[in-house]
Amino acid sequence: MIRTQDIDTLARTLYGEARGEGYAGMLLVGYVIMNRLRTRYRGNASLVTVCRDPWQFSCWNRNDPNRVRLETVDLTDKDFRTCYRAALEVIDGVNPFSPQVRHYYAKSMPKPPFWAEGKFPVKEHGRHLFYEGIA
Repeated sequence: MIRTQDIDTLARTLYGEARGEGYAGMLLVGYVIMNRLRTRYRGNASLVTVCRDPWQFSCWNRNDPNRVRLETVDLTDKDFRTCYRAALEVIDGVNPFSPQVRHYYAKSMPKPPFWAEGKFPVKEHGRHLFYEGIA
């Protein structure tokens, strides 16, 4: 069951992770999050627990400079309204990824995360690389 709090948390995660990636990029990040929910990745059974799982989505990290903005933004912000619309779409939308696409990272990171070493992305969009089959 998806609750209002789940939709809000998903929209805030999209705002923190993908607001600069255009609508298509927001959707792709959203589908990764939905894959984590549907496969119960790391034991998470709600969008809130998926999105706020420690160190999984950097926008929720305590030291992330976007965190305060992420927690205080509301629907008067045009970008957040777009993220909210994308959140609603990915909940019912047709996911272009296999259920095992549960990871991505921003190419702007100083070095790739350890889990991406020796792996090849299944999709590149904007500043993000998407990966399948990461345990």
